[in-house]
Amino acid sequence: AGHIAGSFLRATATDGSTENRGEESTVGNLVADAQLWAARQTAAFADTQISFMNPGGLRTDILYSAANNGLVTLGQAAQMQPFANTLFVMNLTGADIKQVLNQQVQPDGASRPYLKLGISGLTYTYDPDTFAVTDVWLASGEPIDPAKSYRIVTNSFLKDGGDNFKAFTNGKNVADTGLVDLDAFMNFMKANESLGNVLDPSGSTYAPQRAWAVKDISTT
Repeated sequence: AGHIAGSFLRATATDGSTENRGEESTVGNLVADAQLWAARQTAAFADTQISFMNPGGLRTDILYSAANNGLVTLGQAAQMQPFANTLFVMNLTGADIKQVLNQQVQPDGASRPYLKLGISGLTYTYDPDTFAVTDVWLASGEPIDPAKSYRIVTNSFLKDGGDNFKAFTNGKNVADTGLVDLDAFMNFMKANESLGNVLDPSGSTYAPQRAWAVKDISTT
């Protein structure tokens, strides 16, 4: 479908091999980018601004193969995203978006203490001790306004509040795009291929983090 310059990986634990869904990953942000791109290609949802992807929906890495010059195949993509989730668009307030990000901290009794969402169209900072989100910006650098409404896209699992992300159920104007996540990813890869873009996990789009731990050390 398209070429990559290196492997897009899920995050791993300190042993370097065990999957860690609590850390940012290049493959999570890649898939979020694909879903935002796919929504924007439709006339009805061209105004979509933000995308979220759950780490549990990514079952494998997208590994670079020198043998085929980094070509990503349908088989690879289908192994990575095997659930065939439909993409939904909705309106969330800035306050809802911050709540979604804060719900990455999972409730007591959950199977994992923290689930890091793949994101596209925004960046944010959080306290490294509490993981509470401090500031959120659109990709343009504009701060998110808690009272303002933003158009977001996510999969059917998150839309229904899966993995304890209940803030998604606050969404208004919820609409089924008719797009399937795997198709969105493959079409995104094909579009980049047609433009001559080789997606690089170490490049300027994917190497920088989209979420930063920032400790406020100011005193009053």
